[in-house]
Amino acid sequence: MTRDDYDLDNIIKSSFEEAIEYFNKNGIKVEGLKLKIAKSIWSFYDIFISRFIIILFIISVFIYKILYHAENILIRNSLIIFIIAILMRYPIIIFIIAFFMTVGYLLFLYQRSQGVHFLPDKKIFIIKKHLEETVNRILDDLSHSNIKDSSVIGIKSSKNSIVLHPFYINMKKDIVNDLVKTITDIVVIHETVHYIFGNDERKTSTFEFLVYFYKNEFYKYPEVYEIIEENIKICKTYIEENKELDAYELGRCYGNIIIHKNKQSTNINIKDIIEEIKNLSKKDVIDTIRNYKMY
Repeated sequence: MTRDDYDLDNIIKSSFEEAIEYFNKNGIKVEGLKLKIAKSIWSFYDIFISRFIIILFIISVFIYKILYHAENILIRNSLIIFIIAILMRYPIIIFIIAFFMTVGYLLFLYQRSQGVHFLPDKKIFIIKKHLEETVNRILDDLSHSNIKDSSVIGIKSSKNSIVLHPFYINMKKDIVNDLVKTITDIVVIHETVHYIFGNDERKTSTFEFLVYFYKNEFYKYPEVYEIIEENIKICKTYIEENKELDAYELGRCYGNIIIHKNKQSTNINIKDIIEEIKNLSKKDVIDTIRNYKMY
């Protein structure tokens, strides 16, 4: 199979169904969640319309506050007349401003995202274009590796990530298809977990890493703990050398700590870990990573 010869839509749907099944099997109810597959961020009609309306509202409130806080009645009345005159003559102007603000908002937040969650409507969007770009990047990296036997290796799910996700290369199967499924699983799990932890990226990323690890039963491969230990070493260096810590990386770093602490156990109760993650502050996580002893 070539890097373009796979049915990404079906792989995304399969990953979503498996994730929901895994959560339900472990007593974690994720009900009413809908999957949307988008070619790019320009397919986000639902999000675009809702954000457009919100921005229109914000602009209206901003105008109102300017008028409300104008102390001089003459100035206030003059401003009202001026704004009404502008809107009557050029009513489209406020929509143009709101449109470009919305476009800027979407580009700023989602230009490199592989997936997006939209909490109010219980929807997750998976962006095919960005998934494909990630798969091609990793395939390029693997093309320079001398892998001869089936084994577990570490891959970066995003270009700038410091934490490696385990990936099992089965030399008897198609690597491209397995890689597409793996990256899709990571993204789908992450966006689904947002419905447990809300918009908190640190907690979501912690649980995402754990679910990905235990759902795929990586604990069966002793060599996977070499990747986990290397991740922890990198994480320790990361928190010492950086003042601004990325929430995604911090969360996945803590996920590696939990896995390493439980490396002798194969029947970990994933549901019980939710409360542990919910109750930990950012400081608790940083202190745990900094002081954790692997040996």
